[in-house]
Amino acid sequence: MPHVSLQFRLYYWLGALGITGDHPLLGVGFSSFGDGYLLHRVPGAAEEVRDPHNLPLRWLSEMGLVGLALGLATLILVAWSLARPAHDAEAEASG
Repeated sequence: MPHVSLQFRLYYWLGALGITGDHPLLGVGFSSFGDGYLLHRVPGAAEEVRDPHNLPLRWLSEMGLVGLALGLATLILVAWSLARPAHDAEAEASG
């Protein structure tokens, strides 16, 4: 890895994927990544973290496939509603 920080992040992600392998559907529970990470921590990882530093991986490991699907759907709906053009009532009334 080009930088030590990227190596640590890779360790977090590998731990998150290990958690997901054990609990694929519902995860380990919201805000419980740190407990599950200890079981799947790579031997070279020096830290005990509470967050995988990646939102979709956090949803996947903590809330499983169900939580990931709901989280991504929420993000898509929010992005869609923010990207839509503003409703112009005055233009519709005159047109």
